[in-house]
Amino acid sequence: MQNESQNLEIALVGRRPIWCENLALNYLWGALDKAGYATRMLHVNDARDVYDVGTVLLKERPALVGLSMPETNSAFFALALGELLQARGFEGHIVAGGQFATLSRHWMLDRYAWLDSVIRFAGEAAMVALADRLSRGLPVDTVPGLTTRQGDGPPAPVLDNSMMTRWPKRADLVDRLGHKVALMLSSRGCEGSCAYCGPAALQKAEREEAKRIGATGPQMRQAGVGSVRRRPVSDLADEMAHLYHEREVRYFAFTDEHLLPDNPNAALAYLDEWQTALNERKVERFGFGGQLRTNRLSPQICEKLGEMGFLRTHIGVDLGRQPESRLFYRDATGESEISVIKTCNRLGIATISNIMLVHPYSTTQTVYQSIALMEQIAPGLVEPTQMFVYHGTRLQQAVQTEGRLRGNPLRYDYVIDDDNVRRFTELFAMLRTDVFGVFSIAQQIHELEWSVALGRRLHPEVDFNPLAARLFNLRKMTSALYVDAYRRALQLAVVCCTPAEQAEFKAEIVQRTGFVKRQIVEVEGAITQALQLPCRPSSGFKTIAASLFSLVLATGCHQTESLSAIDSGDHEGAEQSTDEPPDTDTDTDTDTDTQDTDCTDEVENEERERIVATVNTEVPCFHGFVDFDKNSEPKLAVLDFDYMIEPVDGGDPELESEVEAVLAEGDYRCQIEKRISIKGDIADDIDRLSETVFTECEDLEPELHEFFEVYKLIINEDGTVQKTEPECDEAWCVEVAKCIDSALDGLVFSCLAGFKLHLGSVIII
Repeated sequence: MQNESQNLEIALVGRRPIWCENLALNYLWGALDKAGYATRMLHVNDARDVYDVGTVLLKERPALVGLSMPETNSAFFALALGELLQARGFEGHIVAGGQFATLSRHWMLDRYAWLDSVIRFAGEAAMVALADRLSRGLPVDTVPGLTTRQGDGPPAPVLDNSMMTRWPKRADLVDRLGHKVALMLSSRGCEGSCAYCGPAALQKAEREEAKRIGATGPQMRQAGVGSVRRRPVSDLADEMAHLYHEREVRYFAFTDEHLLPDNPNAALAYLDEWQTALNERKVERFGFGGQLRTNRLSPQICEKLGEMGFLRTHIGVDLGRQPESRLFYRDATGESEISVIKTCNRLGIATISNIMLVHPYSTTQTVYQSIALMEQIAPGLVEPTQMFVYHGTRLQQAVQTEGRLRGNPLRYDYVIDDDNVRRFTELFAMLRTDVFGVFSIAQQIHELEWSVALGRRLHPEVDFNPLAARLFNLRKMTSALYVDAYRRALQLAVVCCTPAEQAEFKAEIVQRTGFVKRQIVEVEGAITQALQLPCRPSSGFKTIAASLFSLVLATGCHQTESLSAIDSGDHEGAEQSTDEPPDTDTDTDTDTDTQDTDCTDEVENEERERIVATVNTEVPCFHGFVDFDKNSEPKLAVLDFDYMIEPVDGGDPELESEVEAVLAEGDYRCQIEKRISIKGDIADDIDRLSETVFTECEDLEPELHEFFEVYKLIINEDGTVQKTEPECDEAWCVEVAKCIDSALDGLVFSCLAGFKLHLGSVIII
């Protein structure tokens, strides 16, 4: 029963795609529920949801809103929601949590004035403590594990492992082939030290947090700080038994970084204990899957997993040969690791791996070697990727020190030194987005193999052998197609091919891919017919990730933000933290005594008002910020929406240079190393455009709203919409494109004239 102090209204907001749960939010929900707090769960999967969830929150006005930000893709929509709430007068406490939020907390608090706090590391205890203090009207900066603008509060309780026996609260579960699916955790943390990996950076930060408590090395090791914490097998089996018997779950999807202990003998003993515990609880015919590391597996472990019902895995490969992998503190993939992948395939375990063809230190030789490794793994499915730079990692720090980092924690990009690789990235982006698909053919085949594996496990009366054989051939064909396409793309990059040669290459690969796509549709239909149940593969990559991939990867990606802007924050609402000059060392060349002694607050504010009025009059569309140098001259103007728009004819937005020009002759002596935020009409155009699309296309099938982000809108010089340019060719693309064209027909968006607008990046404000 709730007491009077627990009448606080709470909303938790995060992604929940149609094919899975949001396990992190479920754990928070469970903790708040146990503490007696009624909690509303809201989900933001796409730009339309930002508008809808914002409307709900503005109507209900909860006192506490928690935003889930485990990675950048989810952070985009969460931050968009915060922008909407701020612009429309929301006054509740907004807290963010998750891996991305923890590692980027100071940057976000500097940049986003509406963000009140960030929870560091595991959030259950901190979220309950925050709710308790808010409900009693007490200060929140004393909550352990909470960061506010006053800095990191008391240390998070990182030595406390009671969270390992807490269960999440779950709403409706999703189906797979007519059977319930539940996301699971058997452990938390990561033992890896990969330089590019967010979990590795988080573990390092957790160790620093433990030192604040005064923990010794042995205490940290015993608690699993900076490593892997495992649930008691009995507790894990209890939760699985509950879900199996009470919720009819038949597939358990584990999200652990390390599903099994690293030592092979320990892993086999762990699996034996787990299997015995499940048998005792009469958890019999089921399937499960999760991530595995090839260098931690053996054929015996694979056999045992298969016996227990392990059906699907993402097997990490990441990097190819030494010394490339040593750059990132990652083990290389050799013959034994390749053998493990082939053993899993032989056992009917659906596998897919990723390999990073492009990273900050890529050379022609490393790309060639990685493609050769793909060929060795064949016919196992391998998805080529680009290495992204995540905030707080050793890679981010290294590339920034080298002066090759661009962007900010939401979207870092980097300069590649090798000319051949730079040209290759252009062809690579084309293959990934335009040919193989944002939800790639390899992923689709993997999903179908998972369906067949699950069908075999749960429907032994159905003969799946013909479908399995057909998928094996399709997997083999796709593996060969990938190797050939990427190898030829590298060859074309080396010889600096002409646009005509690129177009001819693309047309050939598109034709070959089309055959694979038709086969995928046929197999999907055959599975549906065999089980008389819908086989609808999840579309995990048809999200904002698709838009981000094409924006970040393509050479010539529109970048305007300087590294100095990254360090100091660049959001219009963060004036209280950006109006003062940044801290400087005594040996810098900035003379702090040169500030005009007549610069009172009144004079400085008058100058700021004059700057804003000048820009609003002369460049009314500009919405962003202006930085002034040590001579109080405008050194940088950045348009806030550079990530969602780009000039149709290429280049940089002229709005930025126009702002710098109109301010160049002014006397702004009180603005030494200051930043001024300016609101302009382009924000109104974007808001009006997005609301029009969402309102007019409201009658589309709900799941189609998820796909708005795969479109670009071309705006004519007169501000009318020339056309909608889809990044996919499926039937639903045509339906959505027609609706967008119809909704915007005849409307004028003068501030967007001459731009391409990436609809999936639209932030409604």
